[in-house]
Amino acid sequence: MLTIRRRLIAAKTFGTINFSDDEYVQHITKCVWTGRIERGTGVWFDFDIEAEFIDKSKFIAVQSHLSSSAWTGCCYGFLAAPLAQPLQWSNVVKNTFRFDKEPASEELQAFMLYRNSHQLTGDHELKIRREPKKKTFKLDWCGQIGDLERPVEYFDRFQIKLTGIDFDGIHFPPGVTERDAVEQIAHYVYRPEDYRYSKRKEGVVMLPPASKK
Repeated sequence: MLTIRRRLIAAKTFGTINFSDDEYVQHITKCVWTGRIERGTGVWFDFDIEAEFIDKSKFIAVQSHLSSSAWTGCCYGFLAAPLAQPLQWSNVVKNTFRFDKEPASEELQAFMLYRNSHQLTGDHELKIRREPKKKTFKLDWCGQIGDLERPVEYFDRFQIKLTGIDFDGIHFPPGVTERDAVEQIAHYVYRPEDYRYSKRKEGVVMLPPASKK
């Protein structure tokens, strides 16, 4: 019996992504989960996920990239907590987020997917749950895939399972001071006094008590 050897480029993986039209299960090598405040609407979540499958024995290498932040001006993520309901982690880990039943347009959607070419996504369902006795999370996420030229016609589905994921905080653009960030966040999250300020090269981040960073 022939044993097929598979090797991943990345040493660490966070889970898998399956496509209904593809026999290969890709391993997720990158998952960055962040939040941002959009004034007047609430707290939005963004994800940047990269995955791959490599089988050297068969000269097969496939990759995918699902993101709301990689392609500026094309994606908007999803609203995790509207202004009237400040972000509360006890709600995040018990709710099921459903969004983009139909994408706004081929030019603007919650998340774009790249495989062999750019594809739109929609009809998302995402569950975020805290891992027992840890500060990390596991995610179950499914959605549909369509053609950019026919945004309301789906032809494929994806299924993502992730474990050991950190929330990288609520990000603010460069130029925002600690005082500005603290004042802004007070209107958008539950118990803002529990959040910690972190200054980074790319800007200011407010980390919730759930974060280990």
